[in-house]
Amino acid sequence: MKSKIWSQFVVKNVKQLSIASEIRLTPLPSDAMSANRLICRHFCDKKPFDDNYVKPLSGVKRFISRQFFRFIESYERVLEKRFPKTFKIYRVFTIGAKDFYGDVVQYLQISKQLFDGRRVHELTYNELMVYMRTPKDMARVGPVLLVSALPFANYVVFPLAYWFPKQLLSSHFWTLEQRQTFQTMHHKKQLYHFRPVFRCIQSRLPFVTSEDNLREKCRLVFAALGSGTHPSVDHILDMKPVFRDKPYGMQYLKSKHLTELCRMYGLNAFPLGKRSRLINHIGFVRELDLAIDRTGIQSLNLDQIKTACFMRGLNPIELSKEEMIAWLQTWIGIAHKVDSNY
Repeated sequence: MKSKIWSQFVVKNVKQLSIASEIRLTPLPSDAMSANRLICRHFCDKKPFDDNYVKPLSGVKRFISRQFFRFIESYERVLEKRFPKTFKIYRVFTIGAKDFYGDVVQYLQISKQLFDGRRVHELTYNELMVYMRTPKDMARVGPVLLVSALPFANYVVFPLAYWFPKQLLSSHFWTLEQRQTFQTMHHKKQLYHFRPVFRCIQSRLPFVTSEDNLREKCRLVFAALGSGTHPSVDHILDMKPVFRDKPYGMQYLKSKHLTELCRMYGLNAFPLGKRSRLINHIGFVRELDLAIDRTGIQSLNLDQIKTACFMRGLNPIELSKEEMIAWLQTWIGIAHKVDSNY
């Protein structure tokens, strides 16, 4: 039975193959062949790709595209006019996130360059500022971004971050007014710790060596500071030896003195690592001073000059640009005459 079915299947397929071969071998009429040649010649002579396929917009398409572009340009203004508060939040987070991302990328690039052998004195002022601030900014903004990535969490996190920018966001997300306000608040906290630091300095005056009249020089400078007057640059530089060795060298400072210095500079005052944190901070500030000295203060914009004054303990709010520059030049002149051992 199986052999019979198989034989019928073979016969059937052989018949189909013979019919197909007869169809293939049957010559076409002359008219059909000429028509076939014309069709083949038409498609073979035509190039499959041509530069003419990519053309500039013209006519109606060009008009529609221009109108659409103008609509997109005006759409942000419409949103800003109809929803001012919402649009302000949108601008704060979009621009801030872009600036923050750019600084993180630059921070990683600088770190790689330093690892590959680039010297610190080859960094620009802006690169040093990014390398100094980005770790703190990442520690502050990172948790906010991670929590906002959770489902529906952004509806809660972003409004909270907008209403508490000082606690939850970095300076990338602040307006110029907020930046100035927060810097002033930080400066007031610094002032609170100035007096305890000064008392620690005064308490160590008896331990200053009397050689080269150093103790008397320190006493005169401390008396001037206590009366609210600024000592001259020469008087400050005369005290260099006592700030390199005992009693005011960094390795000789007492724990209370280190704690007050950390709080004054806005650093973590946890007992472990206070000295190293202070050394790193002071080292960064000195490198910033030298970077400004290399490029000139005129290379900084007004906001950068104000930030530099705040970082060094001067409130520049009521000062003119010329006064700020003069004060910074005096500061940098001192930094230029001391080495990293002070």
